[in-house]
Amino acid sequence: MKCKAKFVFGFLFLNISVSFIFSSAIPISTNQTNANFIEDLSYKNQEIINFRKEVHDNIRVLKINDTVNLKWRKYKIKKEDNFYKIMSVTMLDHDTISTVNKLNSAYETKTEDIWLLPNVRGMAILKKDKNKFIDKYGVSKNLFFNIPENHDYLFVPRVSKIRINNNKKQISLSDFIKPAKGIISSNYGLRDDPFLKKKKFHKGIDIACPKLSPVSASESGKVIFSSAQKDYGKTIIIEHENGYQTIYAHLNKILVKKGNLIQKGEKIGLSGKTGKSTAPHLHFEIRRKGRPVRPRF
Repeated sequence: MKCKAKFVFGFLFLNISVSFIFSSAIPISTNQTNANFIEDLSYKNQEIINFRKEVHDNIRVLKINDTVNLKWRKYKIKKEDNFYKIMSVTMLDHDTISTVNKLNSAYETKTEDIWLLPNVRGMAILKKDKNKFIDKYGVSKNLFFNIPENHDYLFVPRVSKIRINNNKKQISLSDFIKPAKGIISSNYGLRDDPFLKKKKFHKGIDIACPKLSPVSASESGKVIFSSAQKDYGKTIIIEHENGYQTIYAHLNKILVKKGNLIQKGEKIGLSGKTGKSTAPHLHFEIRRKGRPVRPRF
């Protein structure tokens, strides 16, 4: 059965289709050896006091970094309870409670059912949708957690809109790093083409390095191409902020896939001499808005 779940990063509303296998309650265990059980929803209950503080602290921390102290609690629904009371007392929200506990609606609050409650707002997604979620929303890989006794799903804490906007820094040429170790055997600009035997503009640089040398991402970004290309051989193209792209050509092996989010310095391939090449090396280009620019290292 399928439904639409809305996931909100702070004030940013994001829509994602999530498949659920609905039931009134799920089997409960926890990642902790002794999971605390919330006995009642009284604001004087020490477990509720602790829980609300943890939720508040996690909201604050997630505005700064990808650290979250995730803990799970259990709560058995009482006759006088309803969905919105539980939501209010725990400081959680509709998406968090309903997706983690596979609820069709807020009216599936049945007495004696046991709900699982995380101490941070977020939502449950299918494990198979993890990469799509990362690609679409740029959520850190560190923010996906297993849900106790729910092996097909992952829990994703909510990242604030402030964090998302602050992470989108305006990069410049000086931010790019050299993607492989070795000397620059052919520089950017006019050069003697080894095949045409005449002057031709070289759009990038060639880094001389032995075959199978590690090649790293020059800057963080998203892989938009990872396959063979005429003349360039096995090639990776990464898209970055501020209109930049980097190209890594003549590779022997590609270690990333189209759509992957890559961190600066992360290993993405091994050097080689595929395509139109006279010897093992890495051909590297930086382009801005489609035009080649000279690297600054």
